[in-house]
Amino acid sequence: MRHHHWIGGKPEVPVSGAHLRMRDPAARLPGDDVAAGSAPDVYRAVAAAAAPQPAWARRPAAERAEAWSGDVARGLRPAERIDAGQVAVNGGALTIEIPFGGFKQSGYGREKGIEALHGYARTRTISLSPVDYLTATAWGVWACEGVLSPRDRSLLVLAMTAALGRMEEFRIHAGTTTRTGVTDAEVDELLFQIAAYCGVPAGGAARRAVKDARAEREAGS
Repeated sequence: MRHHHWIGGKPEVPVSGAHLRMRDPAARLPGDDVAAGSAPDVYRAVAAAAAPQPAWARRPAAERAEAWSGDVARGLRPAERIDAGQVAVNGGALTIEIPFGGFKQSGYGREKGIEALHGYARTRTISLSPVDYLTATAWGVWACEGVLSPRDRSLLVLAMTAALGRMEEFRIHAGTTTRTGVTDAEVDELLFQIAAYCGVPAGGAARRAVKDARAEREAGS
């Protein structure tokens, strides 16, 4: 994919017409082409940034609200209720660099705010049944090929379920370690890590779950 400069709210081809090929250092694969900037491109960007200044300066003072208070915390409360996107508290600066164009003729929004991206985005919802979701995510993690081995994934799941306090899930996975290649010594080391980083209660609960899982394993053998 080729990316141009973003100037004045729209993509602009660099004056030189040149682009640079990026590389993904992690995957060691070629990435997208990005615009090669030059001095004329900088001048265009500066001119585009300065262009709204006259219109901004002509905006009525009421559209750039101010709130004054000897207590900043008290001044912030009415500032949040004022119907203007730009509200200065105790003389805070309202400059051209901050977002505007949302509420009426001013405010957080259409220009330089996150809402400016809405015109370039589409909302899409994809819904799965609970069974399909679990199959595609939880079970899919074990089925996919990658640099992580089943042993690595097993240790990660044990650590994450313990950190989240999902002890029922932790106990289930603690009972499957013999099939994933995790040794009892590694689980014992993991329990120490859980207690150190997730707290003693989490470590204690995990240790009890492992003890129960091992007892069931020995009883079954």
